[in-house]
Amino acid sequence: MSRATERSKRTCSGYAQDWVVWSRFCAETGLPPLSVTSGALVRFVEWLWVQPGWRKGTRAAPSTIDRRIWGTVATARTEHGLVLDRGVARRAWERLKQLVELADDGVETRGRGPWPW
Repeated sequence: MSRATERSKRTCSGYAQDWVVWSRFCAETGLPPLSVTSGALVRFVEWLWVQPGWRKGTRAAPSTIDRRIWGTVATARTEHGLVLDRGVARRAWERLKQLVELADDGVETRGRGPWPW
């Protein structure tokens, strides 16, 4: 059984959505969708950082951006057969961490806040 078949439906759905966002990023920046490289992933993080959130006045939460990186890399490997270096996303996560550290508390709203259980 492959790792892709072991994933839950919810994870597969999330990863599919991540690939749609990656494809939109590629279309807007002129990158080929299968150019999942370290540099492209860093640009993806920077692009995601400034995109409007699903609710007016918000931006994507760092955890959402983190998941988008995972989903893009996983989909590139499993659905598109790309052979990627294990550390292909390392620089993207480092950049995300830098952006989080540089963000000034209270200047912008990221995400939707705690989930209302």
